[in-house]
Amino acid sequence: MIAASPTGRGIVIFPDVRGLHVFYQDLASSFAAAGLSALAFDYFGRTAGRGESFAYKEHVDQLDFATVRADASAAAARLRSAGVTSLFTVGFCFGGAMSFRQAAAGDDLRGSIGFYAIPSASPVAEVEQFADRVRSHGVEVRMTVYPDAGHSFFDRNFGQHQADVEDAWRQMLTFIDEHAA
Repeated sequence: MIAASPTGRGIVIFPDVRGLHVFYQDLASSFAAAGLSALAFDYFGRTAGRGESFAYKEHVDQLDFATVRADASAAAARLRSAGVTSLFTVGFCFGGAMSFRQAAAGDDLRGSIGFYAIPSASPVAEVEQFADRVRSHGVEVRMTVYPDAGHSFFDRNFGQHQADVEDAWRQMLTFIDEHAA
């Protein structure tokens, strides 16, 4: 989705294991309303049909990071062809881990954002260790933990953690503003 008032900023959205769920389509619209051109892609678009009862689990086991990386790079190229000069990624759960991995793919990203990005249930200590390893390579890492919010709290349809959702949204946009070229 190209922003109505483009800022030269864009974001590639890595969905969770459900693929291109309606949440990610709505999120792309929210980013576009905030001035970022956004593109969410479907990991399973080449191999699986869609429907309300999409059996994503059997398809997740068949995913290959090289294919995910290529699809994300194609999404990045599409956004760049639409005038994006500062590109970011964001992902959720499985997609959060893929967002971080994409940072090494050569797409000249300005930053990567991940929500609950360690698929092993995201224990805080494990995420902090990961952040420390990344920092040891000279990369800036910001981490926010919302102690009362569970996995998938950012799905605005749940509404239980609205203050945390609003804070996470604000922090994402601030991060993008601070790191856009």
